[in-house]
Amino acid sequence: MTAAAELAVRNGWVKSYLVPAPSSILRAMIESRAELFGALLTTSASALVGFLLSTVAGIAIAVFLSSSRAIQRAFYPYAVFFQTVPIIAIAPLLVIWFGYGTRTVVASAFRGVDLPGDREHSQRYSFQPSPPCAISSAFTELPR
Repeated sequence: MTAAAELAVRNGWVKSYLVPAPSSILRAMIESRAELFGALLTTSASALVGFLLSTVAGIAIAVFLSSSRAIQRAFYPYAVFFQTVPIIAIAPLLVIWFGYGTRTVVASAFRGVDLPGDREHSQRYSFQPSPPCAISSAFTELPR
């Protein structure tokens, strides 16, 4: 695929201002490696902060939703709704709200770990005690 793209640009089948040749991309990456490495560190740190915040918030939401059946019925539909909205639809709003930079990456990483969808759902049920019949049947039906 890379060789075909290089060949297409070099032979003029595709204009280089539309799709640059892979060799020119590699050359630009090597020339800008210090700047790219700095950007990599900044973005990685921001993503890690977002993931850590999301973990803490996910556990707190799981505890909150598992505390009462009424709270589950009241808030779980909103949790499912927020899970169904793709990050690609939210990304432009994050840029408008937070601007370009670290805060947007943190917010995107925070949302990108599926808060509070499936993870919340599994955590919600893991915070619930198992019914006694499930425990007894698990120990009586052990493989021999």
